[in-house]
Amino acid sequence: VSPSRFIASRLEEAGVGNIVIRPLGVEIDTFRPDRGDRAWLLKKLGLGADARLLCFAGRPAKEKNIDVLIEAVQKLGAPYHLVLVGAGTGMPPEDRVIALPYEKDPKAVARIIASCDAFVHANDKEPFGLIVLEAMACGRPVVGVNAGGVAETVTQDVGQLARSADPGDYAEAVEALFARDVEALGQAARVYAVERFAWNRVFEDLCMVYGDVSGRPDFVRPATDWAVH
Repeated sequence: VSPSRFIASRLEEAGVGNIVIRPLGVEIDTFRPDRGDRAWLLKKLGLGADARLLCFAGRPAKEKNIDVLIEAVQKLGAPYHLVLVGAGTGMPPEDRVIALPYEKDPKAVARIIASCDAFVHANDKEPFGLIVLEAMACGRPVVGVNAGGVAETVTQDVGQLARSADPGDYAEAVEALFARDVEALGQAARVYAVERFAWNRVFEDLCMVYGDVSGRPDFVRPATDWAVH
């Protein structure tokens, strides 16, 4: 079972067959738009109401291409700011970049993401990108790169894809997003996440795979039947 076509192709290259693609799921009750509080976050960051907040949350790992996000926001200049949750740990200060500490509470992460204008993700080799689903569930549009697993979940209806992980291309994608109706894209992102990636939907699809492989009907028995037994 592969979470994306990107990983499925890597498995095929390794000689693995009988691959079924099923995405990961997102906790739509934890990550939701009403956790957002833009005024709170602007005050916390010491920024004015005209600021455009780009958010990334994750590990400070090389493959995340944090440097691309930093260079892109520097190219963009005012009024853009990059908010790094956890990913900026140990990095030297950068212009227009605000590093916040790692948050282990998912609700705290959701509050920050939902309070920003857009979520940014520049890893072009991401196996899937669960944080992207979490951002969309928070009602935020996503700027990704047209490669890897993120390119399979971010459509034109919910965000924008950069041509490559080049900082210039990425900055152009951010500008293209903000030339559109960001709030409408965010609302569409929430609907998209709920309808396609809510855990109950994803788990039911996965159970169908287990049922097909095992030949056991238990995996696909309606939930009401479980209460009886």
